Amino acid sequence: MDWRSAAIEARYARIAEIQERVTTQTRRPGVTLSDKLDRILTHRFWGLLIFVAIMTLMFQSIFTFARWPMDKISQGIDALGQAVAAC
Repeated sequence: MDWRSAAIEARYARIAEIQERVTTQTRRPGVTLSDKLDRILTHRFWGLLIFVAIMTLMFQSIFTFARWPMDKISQGIDALGQAVAAC
């Protein structure tokens, strides 16, 4: 036996004893909703398709929702320009 590794192995054995005493193992619950979502959203094909669909929806919604404020700002600038031109 190598005398240099004996101390190291004794240390790891003691650590294993302590770990066995202080930890408890619980049964893992069945498949959770998170597991099911992960299975779909990280799928090689469906995950990519869902990602592209969400990004398209986000992109489209930004421009759709921004149209109303952009139109109001444009109308305000036009009205301000007409008011200044009338002076």
